[in-house]
Amino acid sequence: MICEACDGEGYVRGKDAANPGALVMLPCLECNGSGIASCCDTAGSSVRQFPPISASYRDDTFEPRKCDYCGEQYRGPAVYCSLECATDDI
Repeated sequence: MICEACDGEGYVRGKDAANPGALVMLPCLECNGSGIASCCDTAGSSVRQFPPISASYRDDTFEPRKCDYCGEQYRGPAVYCSLECATDDI
């Protein structure tokens, strides 16, 4: 489930200690910067659809590579192209 504190972004607005007038983006302490809250932590909260899981594994700034599980070409920081491949490789 999406973290309600940061609205699934993984960061929140805060004040810069060095410059009290400036706003900075800080990691969300509720989800530890992941943007995803545990189902146990959000019991009773409203459910919202999270973007497709494979979207979090994709980043077009990375060089193309093959998924370590299925061999499909993708761009991203992970060794798997999707969460499904990561969990299937257990």
